[in-house]
Amino acid sequence: MDDDDMYGQHYLSDQLAALRYSGAELVGKQAHYLYLRNRNIVMCRFPEREHRYTDLVMGPTLMARRDLFLDHPFAERTLGEDTDLQRRIVADGGRIYSADRFNFVQVRGSHSHTWTVGDDLLLANSDVHSFGFGAEHYFF
Repeated sequence: MDDDDMYGQHYLSDQLAALRYSGAELVGKQAHYLYLRNRNIVMCRFPEREHRYTDLVMGPTLMARRDLFLDHPFAERTLGEDTDLQRRIVADGGRIYSADRFNFVQVRGSHSHTWTVGDDLLLANSDVHSFGFGAEHYFF
């Protein structure tokens, strides 16, 4: 979990359910909402990528059984640990499942991020969902 992001009260139970029903080794969210705090805009990224097997989900949404993380520990690095982990899981024949987009909102504010991508590029490649943030649209 990332302390910059927002998680709904049902986030963990939803992810556990996805882990059970998908049969995947790792679950997370590729389709997700992202809140640009400085512009007060919420966008939906990769809306077509929910409820499907994939090769990459968002790092702050990873969930798996303990033994997967023991067998595939995060690499000793400061950037790209989550992507590296997922590539190794897939290379070893593991499956990754992208659950629904709800109960998680990635937040980008004014402070620096290890993930450096401009707001304009995010907006160009996402669907604007709203101007202003209303938690009731994302957490239930």
